[in-house]
Amino acid sequence: MSNLFVRAKNALFRSRKAPARATTQAVHVRDRKYGGSTKAMAAAYGVSPRTVARWIDGSRAPVKHADRLRDEAAAVQVTGRGRERRAKQLAKKGAARPA
Repeated sequence: MSNLFVRAKNALFRSRKAPARATTQAVHVRDRKYGGSTKAMAAAYGVSPRTVARWIDGSRAPVKHADRLRDEAAAVQVTGRGRERRAKQLAKKGAARPA
């Protein structure tokens, strides 16, 4: 019986805290492509600055913009070797996706 109460409490009162792990793709894109400006990144993606902040702190995922963010994250890799490695990773994922 107590298990029922625990499940009901968890369903009704979910934690609003962000996960501990940050979304590094959004951080890298914001810092390297948009000069650290959350507002500039938000304008480019057509979302609010608060949405970009949520992508960065990990409380929300960029569902509509996931592909674009992944591509931009690959483009802002610091080294040529990193760009090559990321391109290979994306090619494998692209081949594994159903059409």
